[in-house]
Amino acid sequence: MKKVLIIVMSLSIFSLFPNESIKESITKHLNNLATDAQNGRAPGSKESREVAEYIKSQFSEIGLETSYQTFGFNNRLKNVIGVIPSNNGKYIVIGAHYDHLGSFLGTVYNGADDNASGVSAIIEISRQLIREKLQYGIVFVAFDAEESGLNGSRYFVNNTDYKIDLMLSLDMVGHLNHEARLIYEGAATIINGEKFLENSEVDNISVKTYPVANHSGVLTDTFYFSKKNIPAMNVYTGLETSNYHKPTDDIETLDIDGMVQVVKQVSRFITDIQGDIEPSGINIYGNHKQRFGIAFSTNGITINGMTPVGYSLYGGEHYFKYGLEYLYESEKKSSVNTPVGFLFSFKILGFEIGSGAGIYGSININKLINEQFEYQAGFYLENIFNLYNNISYLNSIFVSFDYGFGYKNFLQEGITEFNKIPRGGLKFGFYF
Repeated sequence: MKKVLIIVMSLSIFSLFPNESIKESITKHLNNLATDAQNGRAPGSKESREVAEYIKSQFSEIGLETSYQTFGFNNRLKNVIGVIPSNNGKYIVIGAHYDHLGSFLGTVYNGADDNASGVSAIIEISRQLIREKLQYGIVFVAFDAEESGLNGSRYFVNNTDYKIDLMLSLDMVGHLNHEARLIYEGAATIINGEKFLENSEVDNISVKTYPVANHSGVLTDTFYFSKKNIPAMNVYTGLETSNYHKPTDDIETLDIDGMVQVVKQVSRFITDIQGDIEPSGINIYGNHKQRFGIAFSTNGITINGMTPVGYSLYGGEHYFKYGLEYLYESEKKSSVNTPVGFLFSFKILGFEIGSGAGIYGSININKLINEQFEYQAGFYLENIFNLYNNISYLNSIFVSFDYGFGYKNFLQEGITEFNKIPRGGLKFGFYF
């Protein structure tokens, strides 16, 4: 009964703001954010500061508690913050970066989708939610300097006293009907997140959820929240029709009617999760699970494991990798290798690509049986490409290529003979 009451209240509040009113407001915001007059909103520029003033004025007009959070050289950069106070001491952050690429050689990069669309949306979401009776407080943040390294969101999350239970980043929400769905990445970062999203759909909008970031090669402002283990979701309409980082990313290309639906859907989702938000322990940029794998090549078999050791903005996910290889060359030579190293894994458009390097030690089994001792030691390089991710009980199916080089019996004979080790080259395998 309580949930029904909340939904009815939500419907009554939303009815106060018909689609045409929201559309007119979004159009006004876009014209104050993404025309040539704003010169591409480069961080620290005069135009960027003017845009920040406009966003703050809109937050104030709606009735939010507003402030600037300045940072960077001479405090030239600023996040714009608007707050709906909390009734339970906890907060949800809804953010969107307002900076873009500026101009180059007379060409202005207006960044209408990236990310004037997200900023326009969060302004209107705040207008929808301020009249709701919410338990959670809402912190709306227009982040600066996202394009130069997520600097605004990094500064915010490292310098805030709010107890944050969830963060949403709206980054590129201007092509709903062109892409035919609104995407939420990170639905599994809170318990029942996918169910809440499924129940929060509004008319003329299809919601697509991913448990974690499916396109995390394209990072956004959720990144540093996830580093602090705060549940987070990327909200966007897609890349295919967005004119991403092109001078053609203009207001005329946007689906503004679709943006109205995005505003209503995100607002509905926020009103629906006003019970306690429970973190699931899953990170939006990967679960960081131990992996065990087996791979086959034309001359051997490899059994290995990968232990996650972290991830970074420019380095993807980092794994410590170890294993045992049996390689067969001829009746007179077979060997066992023990490769140990690091693998750096990047996710791009749903696929995972890894590059790694390490050291190896190898013992010639045949000579050991004949009471001789022959060994090799050196370095190896590896590239891995995951063909499929998360299939039933498999983590991935992959192909890889590796190459090794080193020296034989160098402790006994000195470094005299350079060897390329028979590491198998092209491999096909599985991770569990």
